[in-house]
Amino acid sequence: MKASAQPLVIAHRGASGARPEHAWPAYALALEQGADVLEPDLVMSADGVLVVRHDLGLRRSTDVAARAEACLGRTLAADEDPQVLDWPWEQLQRLGTIQPMAQRLQTLNGLYPILSFEMLLERAAAEARRRERRIVLYPEIKHPQAHLARGLDPVQALVALWERRRDLWTELDLWVQCFDFGTLQRLRRLHPFACAWLCEEWPAEPAALLPTIQALAPCKQLLLDDLRLGARRVSAAQACGLAVHAWTFRDDVADAQGRSGAALLRLAYGIGVDAVFTDHPATAIAIREEPRT
Repeated sequence: MKASAQPLVIAHRGASGARPEHAWPAYALALEQGADVLEPDLVMSADGVLVVRHDLGLRRSTDVAARAEACLGRTLAADEDPQVLDWPWEQLQRLGTIQPMAQRLQTLNGLYPILSFEMLLERAAAEARRRERRIVLYPEIKHPQAHLARGLDPVQALVALWERRRDLWTELDLWVQCFDFGTLQRLRRLHPFACAWLCEEWPAEPAALLPTIQALAPCKQLLLDDLRLGARRVSAAQACGLAVHAWTFRDDVADAQGRSGAALLRLAYGIGVDAVFTDHPATAIAIREEPRT
């Protein structure tokens, strides 16, 4: 999970700045732009299929509002947000992806279907064969407690799918991330995936998180709001054997201090992070290749 010579560029939901998030064209574009890692989010359908979506609700990033009757078999109330957990995959797969951020391209909305994780694995493996290179996927397990409350277990489902699809192991590597540390502990007891803990507070003792995780994935503010502190945090994590993967960098979103996405990437690279999550892989790669002073 560490970069050998330069920081890794992780395509956050694919090249989601230019294509609807989690649609195959977003991932294909990310690979074309040179992304090192593809990052999908995982939730589950009512019948236990791992679905590549960020939210439990469908309204934000699919065309369910316009196509609920055709896809789900009924109309929706004006403020209703149907949940992935409530519907079988056979119905969910009829939905199309949309671009949820209004400032981004909207003309591709509804053109690309949502994906199951198995579909994404198969397409990524085909691309790996075509490109003659291994491809790393870095799924995030979303909302684990909400799934467990419904009798669904994304940890078991992920391990079972990966074990069943051993035919893909020669083309793909799989890293796993989650905000819930207990979920990662349980996952590691079942399978030796490389894991990262997503955090919005810096841990008091990063070394204590080993061997469950191999990387810390902090929000970028923990590293960039105070650059001296951020540099110390990166160095301390790396000194105990943890990589540092910072999230999320966007060309079209400045931070609270008015710093652009490009400026923030330069700062992150400058303090030595091992990887960045970004909606715009091409920008992150171009900045990574700039001469360092």
